[in-house]
Amino acid sequence: MKLESLAPCHFDMLFEFERDNKAWFEQYVPARPASYSQNASFVTAQHALLEEQCCETSLFLVLIDEAVLPHVLTSPTSKKLNVSWGIESGMLM
Repeated sequence: MKLESLAPCHFDMLFEFERDNKAWFEQYVPARPASYSQNASFVTAQHALLEEQCCETSLFLVLIDEAVLPHVLTSPTSKKLNVSWGIESGMLM
């Protein structure tokens, strides 16, 4: 298991993770914007997060776990995406 800073190589995995787990997350946190359901607008949103990360106003991390249960998304490199977190101004989002 390892933490990686958000990068464009994570976008496809994150999009699938968001799509596949939308109903579960919406039980606990506010719904994502409707634009998150379209890959192109999702990628645009992720690039905005990368800008924040480059400006050092936010830090977005992706936890990669190769031993996650089979129902969790598998990336093209045979790694599995477990969860992603954004840390902004010292708060866990």
